[in-house]
Amino acid sequence: MNQDKQPSRRTVQLLYVINRLSLKAYEAESRQALQFVILNDTVHLVRYDRGLLFNLEGNTPKLLGVSGQPVLDKRSIISQKWLALLEQIGDKTKPQILKRGDFGRRSGIWDELQGKSNTTILWVPINVDQKLALGLWLELWHYKPDEPPPQEEALELISNFLAPVYATAWKQLKPKIHQGALWDIPGKVWISLGLGIILALFLVRVPLRIVAPCEVVPNDPYVIAAPLEGIVERVVVEPGDQVKKDDPLFEYDKNIPLQELKIAEKQVEISEKELSRALNLGQEDPKARAEVGVLQLKLQKELENLNLAKYRASLLTVKAPIPGNVAMDNPDEWRGKPVQVGERVMMLTDPANTKVRIWIPENDNIWIDPEKPVNIVLNVRPASTYRAKILYINTISTISSANLPSFEADAAWVEPPENVKLGLKGTALLYGEKVTLFYFLLRKPWAALRGLIGI
Repeated sequence: MNQDKQPSRRTVQLLYVINRLSLKAYEAESRQALQFVILNDTVHLVRYDRGLLFNLEGNTPKLLGVSGQPVLDKRSIISQKWLALLEQIGDKTKPQILKRGDFGRRSGIWDELQGKSNTTILWVPINVDQKLALGLWLELWHYKPDEPPPQEEALELISNFLAPVYATAWKQLKPKIHQGALWDIPGKVWISLGLGIILALFLVRVPLRIVAPCEVVPNDPYVIAAPLEGIVERVVVEPGDQVKKDDPLFEYDKNIPLQELKIAEKQVEISEKELSRALNLGQEDPKARAEVGVLQLKLQKELENLNLAKYRASLLTVKAPIPGNVAMDNPDEWRGKPVQVGERVMMLTDPANTKVRIWIPENDNIWIDPEKPVNIVLNVRPASTYRAKILYINTISTISSANLPSFEADAAWVEPPENVKLGLKGTALLYGEKVTLFYFLLRKPWAALRGLIGI
């Protein structure tokens, strides 16, 4: 009696497991979740050591996953070796039991992957709409002939009961939009859609806009120019330094100016002695008395030269006329450099008083609407957009910092941004007149085509 009840109890247990796995498969919310169920939960019905799932729907098989591995590198060497073994399966549509000898010339790869001579493979095809869609590869590393269920029975259980369930669940989770969906739209709809697009191209008008590089520059900086012609001995400050009024900025080479000052002082001393001598002799000597006027003029000239030399000597150390931040090129390049009077050496700026300099490319020098604000996007803050208003646009092109012929334009902030440093670069969006959508989209390609064919 007990022997009759034992098979019945085992059958009930198998049916319970199959029903549970079927519910899990149908409850999967995505194909990834279904792959996890197939690879990791099928073991409750048939004990296996490793499972692989292949996608066979396309022309090229793909390895979808491996049991126990949440992340799979599909380009790895081991994945390519599994695909190479898959190619050796003759009839992939038939459930079968595979061993080392079934892989022919790929048996070397088998040894690399398995390393166990008694490994058995259960191959279970999964058909969707009578077409091979998936392939389940189950590896039994330490299979014992007396271990239930036998290999043949295990293969039949999965093929007859679970494979159809997995196929139905896989089909249900197929993406809603398929390749042929667009071709199911009636022809009249396509015609109406095309006419609507054509009408929109010529009836919808949008502001013509251009994108140009820009940079944050000081607004109304104080230019420090060379007051003398001479050689810069050293630069006291560094770019970005905060200076106060009368702080030293740079110094000239003092050798020649101080030597000229000494010569001027000596010339004044000589002229004073000559004049004094002429005045003493002039009381008795008419000739000496006649030279007094000339010597007085000479002394006056030498005094002017002395005052000029003193003035030049007082300018040998250039000081800051106002407080501000230093903006200049590399200070090392100025040391030992001869400068002319009026040559710009540096600028003093207020970091809080900035504006935007824009370089409009020659090919995009369209009419810019001065009433429309310019949108500024800085590279360091791509998520923020600032607004500025055009101050002027130069009518003469210059070479920009990117070595492109451009028209320089300045714009003032509508609302000055906080903590924006000088020198920050970004992109400016400038808006022009309204044009048709057709012209907006094809302006540049049209110009390039006309330039290419010469029309």
